Amino acid sequence: MFPRIFLSVATLVLSCNSLLSAEVQLADDDTVLINAQKLHLHGIALPSADEVCTTSAGRKWPCGRYAREQLVKAAALDEMACQPAERGTAICRIGGLDIGSLLVKEGLAKAAGDYQDLEDRARAAKIGIWE
Repeated sequence: MFPRIFLSVATLVLSCNSLLSAEVQLADDDTVLINAQKLHLHGIALPSADEVCTTSAGRKWPCGRYAREQLVKAAALDEMACQPAERGTAICRIGGLDIGSLLVKEGLAKAAGDYQDLEDRARAAKIGIWE
C-alpha cells in the first residue's frame, strides 16, 4: 500500500521577514522557484522523480513520482508560505505545517540535516521509502 496522504491543507506566496509576498512555484525535485530564484526545500532530499523503491516484501512502487504528486496535491490545497533559510534553501509551510518535516515524517523524503529524528521514526515504523 502507498503511504497515506500527509497533508490536507492555490495561491502560492513567499513570506519573508518583512511579510513581503511573491509568487512561489514548485520546480523539479526538492526545489521551489521564488521570484525566479531556485531554492531547495530545507532539510530534505526527495527521491529522484523516476526512482522506484522496493518494499521489504519485494513490491516495487514509484516512490519518486508519488512523493512529487503528494507535494503538488498539498500545494494546490492551500497557500504555501516560504521563508529563505541557509545555503540556498527555504522552509516552506502549507497551512502552517512545515512541508519538509512532513515529507520526512511520512517516509517520502530523506532527512538532510534537521529532520533526522523524524527519518529515524519513519524508518522504525517502516513507512514510505522505508517500508
